[in-house]
Amino acid sequence: MKKKVALVLICSISLLLVGCSINKDKVINKYNDIIETFGKNALTKDNDLVGKRFLGKNYNIGTYECNYNDFHNTEVLFGSCKVNRPKEKISLIYKVSVDKGRGKLVCKNNGEVKTINLFEGAGFESGEINITVYDGDFYIGFIGDHFSGSLNLISKEI
Repeated sequence: MKKKVALVLICSISLLLVGCSINKDKVINKYNDIIETFGKNALTKDNDLVGKRFLGKNYNIGTYECNYNDFHNTEVLFGSCKVNRPKEKISLIYKVSVDKGRGKLVCKNNGEVKTINLFEGAGFESGEINITVYDGDFYIGFIGDHFSGSLNLISKEI
């Protein structure tokens, strides 16, 4: 649905601009603003999150703290969508305590969804991963499969 709306907007803007003398950079920046708006809507809304998210200077940066109890869902915690993204590197620091169930920290970047880490079996785990953010979709999410435990996540620029 989002892709269809974006396509309609692009076509509409293109038709308006045919024959006009325009600044290419302004068009790209305006298109990027529209795409960013759609990208922001992909994040789980604050009031729908189980825990507390504190965003930094943009939607890719911040902290998230949560205590889950039999969580069986997905939360999209950080991320954005940009067409013309400046080179950006993110450090993702996580601490997870598992009481029961399974949890998975995932990253969608450059069109690929990758598992950062899978948490299962009672115990504590922590780690850090550096991610180069590419044009297009970039999202960090947590998927729970009847997960009970805690998640502390920090996403920061490096």
